[in-house]
Amino acid sequence: MVNAQIRRGIGIRAMDRYQRDRHRGAHIVLALMIWFAMGFLAGSMCMWRAMTLPAIPGNDKGINLPNAPYLSPPQGDAVVTSDAPIASWSRGIHTPAVNDDIVYGHVHIAKTAGSEINGLLATRYERVCGNKGNSYDYYQTNARYEEARKRNCTTAWGCIQDAATLSGEHLGDNRGRLSRRWMDEVGYEDCDYISMEHKGTLFWEKEFMELGGPALKKELHIPCRADPVDHLLSKCNHGERRILCSRFRRTTTTQTEEMIKQLIKSCGANEGRFNNRLLDLRPAVAVKCFTAIPVEPYMQYMSDKLQTRRIQFNYVHRDTGPRVRNKANECLWQDPALWAKIKEVLVREVNYFSFCQQCLGSEEDLLHEGG
Repeated sequence: MVNAQIRRGIGIRAMDRYQRDRHRGAHIVLALMIWFAMGFLAGSMCMWRAMTLPAIPGNDKGINLPNAPYLSPPQGDAVVTSDAPIASWSRGIHTPAVNDDIVYGHVHIAKTAGSEINGLLATRYERVCGNKGNSYDYYQTNARYEEARKRNCTTAWGCIQDAATLSGEHLGDNRGRLSRRWMDEVGYEDCDYISMEHKGTLFWEKEFMELGGPALKKELHIPCRADPVDHLLSKCNHGERRILCSRFRRTTTTQTEEMIKQLIKSCGANEGRFNNRLLDLRPAVAVKCFTAIPVEPYMQYMSDKLQTRRIQFNYVHRDTGPRVRNKANECLWQDPALWAKIKEVLVREVNYFSFCQQCLGSEEDLLHEGG
């Protein structure tokens, strides 16, 4: 009798456990069904949103934008872009890769709109890599700059904090102003266009030269400005150096030349981002020049050489200097003789200005007719 009661109690407990496990299993199945249903609805919403994105004004198809009004005429040295918010974006036609057997390099020379060129290309095209912006994360980078602009913080550093800021080598690093170490860690193997600002030319002589082996064609673009003295004045403004023409007028010819050399040094005209070793990379690397300001002609030139982004958006301009240049306050514009002398010394003493002087207007000029 006792044994029968024990067996009956054990059977009841086993049945209770069976019922509990059965209910638990039913709950798990129901939860999984709800989870899959929510995933399906979310995917459907994303597809609907992508199909109904607003187009950028004046660009109903959302594809190549060579004629879009993204840049207004510069005031002094300020390169001012459209004030349209980043939300003004469009669904672009994701064109196949163009010229996939070539990689382009851009030597970012100070005060040649290099940040603007890097940023504009990253908003328009795939596989643009640069220390001032990369296609793969540039939408979110741009959004952070848009938020900073709303806080009246418009400089290229000091406004943004992200993962690159926390782990970077310099206080002002962010994903829109990357250190070389960060870029090297990501690598350049998937880049169609590389913009590099850092001092020295070793990157172009080694990493760029070896990228993809001999089978991958390489073209290096050197930005120039139409007049070297205007470029020097821009660098002086960036470094907050003021030129006093009256000091030059009270000196001998020899003293004037020495003062000009000191001026070149103090304004950072010979910054080291270009030297003639880059020309020795020929013929393995095609070395070209172009007039960088205004930027529209160069953007037009690159428009059929890179793959269009799936989603395009407006570039948010960021200031890269401490103050806006005011040419009205520059005495050199009223002293053509001193202007000519400074130009002569610049072209003779600085490899970069000598290269630009010879290249612009030649067959190696990307924007020159027949170049």
